[in-house]
Amino acid sequence: MCSHFWLQLTFLAECIGISLSSTSNFILFLMILETPRKKFGSYKYLMLSFAALGIFYSCGNFITKPNVILTKTSFAVFTELGNYGLTKGIGTIVVSCSASIYGLMLSLLCVQFYYRFIAVTSPMTLSTKFTLKTSPIYIILVFSNTATWGLVSYYLNGPTPEKDRELAPAFISLYCLAPGEYSYIGAKFFNLTETNERVYHFQPFIGTACSAFVLLATFSIAAYLGMRTYRSLKNLGTSQAHKELQNQLF
Repeated sequence: MCSHFWLQLTFLAECIGISLSSTSNFILFLMILETPRKKFGSYKYLMLSFAALGIFYSCGNFITKPNVILTKTSFAVFTELGNYGLTKGIGTIVVSCSASIYGLMLSLLCVQFYYRFIAVTSPMTLSTKFTLKTSPIYIILVFSNTATWGLVSYYLNGPTPEKDRELAPAFISLYCLAPGEYSYIGAKFFNLTETNERVYHFQPFIGTACSAFVLLATFSIAAYLGMRTYRSLKNLGTSQAHKELQNQLF
């Protein structure tokens, strides 16, 4: 029997999440904003962008309220259209943008790790590697990664008539949602024939591989820079107070 319970639970969780995240990130934003630039240098603006993006990410999740649905041959991330009166096409864009925001957070995390790596291993070059002139490079890299998440979600994992037919019964039986009440992005990996044989589709595997590659590359870069920074802190002859300050950020 279908139920709206999990959708209502998601709404409650998003309400709690946006309240806690927005409040804490807003306080952090104000504290960083009042800190003199001489104390943190360019790192101040990087942390400001992180705090602002944290609020933006929470707001995006609250608007989208993403949920997951699974079937034997596919899965999808969806949003209810009735929350804001969206059309199915706009709803698909909204869910894809939610994936983009996630990619944006990961990309900015890599930039933060790179900044700290340079600050520890080659602090004299910070004034040349993180300036107004070099900022377009980081902006392009961050938004290229962000766009990849969104485009892969929309074009390779977007809705199709075949996915609609596969998912419609599941939406009705699980969430009491008719086809016009939700939008989704997802992958249908194979069909089952009458003899229960699998006929695979290549497009969802390509989309999943692209997302997995970007995710793995982002985490690998962050992990590599983090380990290099940590090892450098152990080897450098810096003060104990400076080491403790840097170690607290891991």
